[in-house]
Amino acid sequence: MHPMATRPEDMASTAIDEYYAGIEHLLLEMLDAVRAEVTAPEPAAALREFVRAHVRWRLEHLEAAEAFDVVLGDRARVYSLPAEHRRRIRSLKRLYLEELRGILREGARKGVFTFGDLRITAFAIASLCSSVHAWYDPDGPLTPAQVGAMYAEYVAGMVHSPPSSCGHR
Repeated sequence: MHPMATRPEDMASTAIDEYYAGIEHLLLEMLDAVRAEVTAPEPAAALREFVRAHVRWRLEHLEAAEAFDVVLGDRARVYSLPAEHRRRIRSLKRLYLEELRGILREGARKGVFTFGDLRITAFAIASLCSSVHAWYDPDGPLTPAQVGAMYAEYVAGMVHSPPSSCGHR
């Protein structure tokens, strides 16, 4: 618990710290949830698990996904964050991207994936997964799991991975 703020500038600082600490916590929660779902030893299956988990988490936590957009979707806003929060948030984003790049790197090394630039491919996949909440309707016909499975197949196609045997259409 934060000490009681008595001056307006202290109140603003305390509120900002709590808000950004909450964003950091949510980013870590998402990263942990994605990591927990990636259990396959083979890169093609691991990539699908990664994408399914990320998409499902975003759709099951729509308010958090929207908060990420507000705070993290605008580069100028990120640069205006207090340095400590900016550093921690950027570190968590780097961890996420390194997890994804590791799967892509391993798949390319094994000849399972073919793609151009590793960095751009990882950013494209992350952007696709991160923006899913923009169109998703929780009252619509698709569940978060169904959307996650569809996105996993789209991403597999991006890296020219062979089709999975799960038969999602």
